[in-house]
Amino acid sequence: MGGCCPKQPFAVFAAGQEHRADLLLGSNARELMRPFFPVKGLSEGISDQYGPLASRAFQVYGVKEGAEGTPDPVYGNSMAQWATDSQFRCGTVAELVWHSRAGNVSYEFQFSRVPAGRENVGAAHGSELPYVFGTLSIAGRAANAPRYDNVDETVSNQMQQYWTNFAKRGNPNDGLLPPWPKFDPSARAYMDLTANGPVPREGLRREACELWVENIGRK
Repeated sequence: MGGCCPKQPFAVFAAGQEHRADLLLGSNARELMRPFFPVKGLSEGISDQYGPLASRAFQVYGVKEGAEGTPDPVYGNSMAQWATDSQFRCGTVAELVWHSRAGNVSYEFQFSRVPAGRENVGAAHGSELPYVFGTLSIAGRAANAPRYDNVDETVSNQMQQYWTNFAKRGNPNDGLLPPWPKFDPSARAYMDLTANGPVPREGLRREACELWVENIGRK
């Protein structure tokens, strides 16, 4: 690697050598339908990525004899789950585990709101941005835009307040919004930003993400 990055970022975080800073980090429920990189098929992609751990990965993703299981209403089919876990979600979870383990205040979110017209792709990559920046009215004017409604406006207002609180104080909570618990390596609490409001949960995709960390550790 070049002089700007003498160590792999994941190695720095795993060793607790990153900068001491409060962190709010998360991912969308269905970032991708397929990985960014070319892949012949789900079974082949999982086998290439996980090698000797592939049989466990097949169980995690419900792949049996090359066939996918029933799609999850939030996370999508097995391909979407694997792509999102591998390229967004599990790296986020791992970074939060390492960062909080080093004594840093951390918060995790999952963005799960799916506006009308986007049911086939779910809460996809980048779909949270108009909510965070309060630009739904602008985004809604684009060609083939989602059909944002009052629910979306409410979700956007809540997210803007959480993000502003965190920017001001390093804490998204203000005593008015539903309490957002801190992330810790054990419970792994996170805030699920849904159509029904913010919902605190724990252990986002724990089995998949622990296998992901085990896999990168063997390379």
